[in-house]
Amino acid sequence: MMQPDSIDYTTIEMLKDILEDDFIELIETFLADASLRISEMQDILEGHNGIDQLEMPAHTLKGSSGNIGAVKLSQYCAQLVENVRDGKTESLTTLVDDIAGEYNAIIPQLNSIV
Repeated sequence: MMQPDSIDYTTIEMLKDILEDDFIELIETFLADASLRISEMQDILEGHNGIDQLEMPAHTLKGSSGNIGAVKLSQYCAQLVENVRDGKTESLTTLVDDIAGEYNAIIPQLNSIV
């Protein structure tokens, strides 16, 4: 279930003003890339090796989601990066599930904006 603070509409409006026609491409690119990063994280977890490999896709998604105003998604990714760095492996599956769930929750919102 999407939380009220999932999307920062101030950021969205600013990007729309700055990018104009390119805004749609930004959102489409973000959604495609985010889907790949999430799949990558899920594959890493299912492989049960190299948990530290989760850091890069999570860090990348943290930045891109923050840049487009997907606040909650960025927060989940930041927590995942922190847990990987701290060696807290017990919550990684839950966090990747949270990331995937939040991504799925914001797709319709982002699509309705473009």
